[in-house]
Amino acid sequence: QSVTDALKSKKNLVVEGGTGVGKSLAYLFPALLFAIENNTRVVVSTNTINLQEQIITKDLPNLYKALNEWSPDFGDVVFSLLKGRDNYLCVRRWIQLINEESISQEEARVASKTMVWLQNTTSGDRSEMNLAFRDMHVWSRMSSAGAVNCPSRIQEACFLRVAREKAESADLVVVNHALLMRDLIDGGGIIPNYDYLVIDEAHH
Repeated sequence: QSVTDALKSKKNLVVEGGTGVGKSLAYLFPALLFAIENNTRVVVSTNTINLQEQIITKDLPNLYKALNEWSPDFGDVVFSLLKGRDNYLCVRRWIQLINEESISQEEARVASKTMVWLQNTTSGDRSEMNLAFRDMHVWSRMSSAGAVNCPSRIQEACFLRVAREKAESADLVVVNHALLMRDLIDGGGIIPNYDYLVIDEAHH
C-alpha cells in the first residue's frame, strides 16, 4: 500500500525489510499495476544480476500468472531485462576473433563453446553460458563492450540492440545499479525514458 501511495503521489519512499518477507512482490505488484493503468514505464534496479534475473524469470511471470487468474481480462504486460554492454555477445567481434590467423587454445575453446551456444540463444547474454572466471578475458574480446563504430545495419544479429529495443517497448524494465549509475553519469540514453524508479537493495 505504501508503494502504491508513493507511485500515485510521486513521492519518495524508503522501506526497510528483512530477508524473506516478500519485498520483491511488495513493489512489483503495485509497480506492474501502476505501469499498465497509467500507460507509463517503471524501472526496477537491483544490486546483483542474480536478483535481476530472478525477478524476470520467476517473480514477474508468477505475478502476471496470478493477476490473469484473478482477472482474465487483465491484459498484456511487457517486462524486459537490460544489462550492461559487456554482458552481450557482439557477433561481429566473435567472427573477427575466429578468423584471425593466430588464435590461442584458450580463445579457440571459448569461441567453440560460443558457436554451440549461438545455435540456441535469443538474448546473447553471457550468463547463459556459465563462463569460468579464466574465460572472461577471452569474452572481453567478443563482447559488445568493445564494439565501436557499428554500422546502423549489419548482417549479423546485434544482441545489445535487440535488448535495448525490447526495453523501449516494455512496461517494466529491470536493470542493475551499475547500469543505472552509468545511465545517470551519461545523462541518459542507455535506459529508456522513465519517470518512476524502484531501487531494490538500495543500501548498496
